[in-house]
Amino acid sequence: MKVLFLTPYTLNLRLGGFEAQVIEVYENLKRIGVDVKWYYEVNSFDGFDILHVWSVDIGMLPFITTARSKGLKIVLTPMKGSRAEKNWYLRLAKSLSLIPQVCVTHRKSNQIINLADYVTPLCQFEAERISNVYKYPASKIKIIPNGLSEVFIGNRNVETSLKIPFDHYCLMVGRIEDNKNQFTAIQAINELGLNMIIVGKAGPNSENYLERCKAISRNNICYWGSEYNKQKLALLYKKADLTIIPSKSEMVPLVVFESLSQKTPVICTNRCGITGDVVSGLFFTDIGVNALKEIIESAIHFDKNKISDEGIFSWTDVAKLYISVYKSVLKKNT
Repeated sequence: MKVLFLTPYTLNLRLGGFEAQVIEVYENLKRIGVDVKWYYEVNSFDGFDILHVWSVDIGMLPFITTARSKGLKIVLTPMKGSRAEKNWYLRLAKSLSLIPQVCVTHRKSNQIINLADYVTPLCQFEAERISNVYKYPASKIKIIPNGLSEVFIGNRNVETSLKIPFDHYCLMVGRIEDNKNQFTAIQAINELGLNMIIVGKAGPNSENYLERCKAISRNNICYWGSEYNKQKLALLYKKADLTIIPSKSEMVPLVVFESLSQKTPVICTNRCGITGDVVSGLFFTDIGVNALKEIIESAIHFDKNKISDEGIFSWTDVAKLYISVYKSVLKKNT
């Protein structure tokens, strides 16, 4: 079994959750013994069995058609799980795309999905979207969730020497950019008189947004910077009263599971794929200041002892689920 990974761009290995997801799966597949390569390293489909495509970005289409012409099977992780994109709009765009030169991007995305031999969405909402909106056969869809680094599993982190500036604080983890909505979170935290630590750095072309955030920040807001030490990050989660993800658009944030693994409740945007899922310690919010303030006041007092490990997977677990898909696709070819 020889697998090629194809992504929309050459990944910045420390950019964000999507990149972490792809790279962790890649590295764990290699660790298990799967012969897997990045397409950008080999620039060839020759000798490979499967092309695993990590996006419905229209730039993927020529690669997919070429790979299929050479006999490769296509496994697609579509990344279409954000509720900021409405199903009614996607249906309308799909219908309009039948008209020449109209909604070309949606036409090509639809082609990409329907050229796949198997689709692996991250959550139930995304699976239903792929089946109902794009009319892809449910029998060829398998939900494969995000995983966590081993340090987050079973309280294995051992870091105890971390100097944290607050005894009580809320936590935000991720790129600092407009979509992540740190500005609104800072407003809410200031008005509630709470503390917050922001872990991350400015995203691409977001330096001005970072400066806007700093302009309204007081001594109660700590800009931690990027934290690549997983043990330190796990301890930041564990010591926090609450983790906040008020993004304007998300799919299935890794931060949700990282936080819950450390028994810290999470407020997540209601624009992500897992909105509505009933999970102990997981709350949902709209992206406005008042809505965020209201849910913070409730969630910050949640009993951490009620948070379980249910639904927490290691990246090794996730890699094994992908292997089962690869085997299924290749078996159908025999």
